[in-house]
Amino acid sequence: MPSPEHEAPLELIRQNPMVVAALLRRAGIKVPDDVTATVGSADMSIVTAKQAIGDNLTILTDTAGRAIRVTINEPQRTKEDSKCWSWPVYLTVARSRYKCAATLLVICYDKRTADWARQPIETGHPDFVLRPVVIDASNTPDPADPALAEVAPELVVLAAHTGALDLDDAQARDLVTATVSSLDKDRAVLYASLILNVASKNARSALEDLMTTAGIKIYPAAVQFAENLERLKEEAKAEGRALGEAEGRASGEVEMLLLIVAKRGIAVDDETRDRILACTDTAMIESWADRLLTGTTAAEIFRI
Repeated sequence: MPSPEHEAPLELIRQNPMVVAALLRRAGIKVPDDVTATVGSADMSIVTAKQAIGDNLTILTDTAGRAIRVTINEPQRTKEDSKCWSWPVYLTVARSRYKCAATLLVICYDKRTADWARQPIETGHPDFVLRPVVIDASNTPDPADPALAEVAPELVVLAAHTGALDLDDAQARDLVTATVSSLDKDRAVLYASLILNVASKNARSALEDLMTTAGIKIYPAAVQFAENLERLKEEAKAEGRALGEAEGRASGEVEMLLLIVAKRGIAVDDETRDRILACTDTAMIESWADRLLTGTTAAEIFRI
């Protein structure tokens, strides 16, 4: 099950896809000034291949609406050796589908993971080597840069997650409070919750005081977001363990997903439920789990 930390960069990109253009430029990739960005389908499956679904995909388009670059956006908290097989698939299928340049953008939360992610992936074909573009604390764009005002709120949250912004520093907390204060209520709740989720105990307490003083009554909602997520995860784990022991791992996992969907109030029709319960493909089940935290309809979560 994806963690809140894993989902944070993806949610920022959904909220404002132009943050991807800023990250690419910071990583040294030339991106025209007049591009626009949209979120696309991250399903990189092809008819004859095993299902392959990335975390998030962004399409950069020129003024004529033509796709000029797609990015596969992958938050990475730890080393995961299996990525050397899936990442090249994501990139080549995206390039084929959108008929334009494709980039793998990996967002890391610590130096050790970033160093691993930067290692070239040899595909076996001469000169066909994938070198992921990695964003970590060392090259997260500066949210205070006036040229990045369009994506500054997203960069503040991202910097908190990558460690580029030290939330134990008073000036950093002032920046967070000012940023949250400038947002509409819905984004303020979301962004505050994403930041508070990665703050240390002392930093969280200090941020609470600052937000209260500033008249920002969003902290309880942010805490509720995190607490509800953790509670659902724990309940799902317990249900999944019990069902998995009795009916097998795959069956337990799909029952776990349906349990969380029900608790979130998302309707699932009988045909979709039957298809879900009949699934024994662990890769498919994992892809459903990846979409579970952010999907709002059964069709969005359980698409094939």
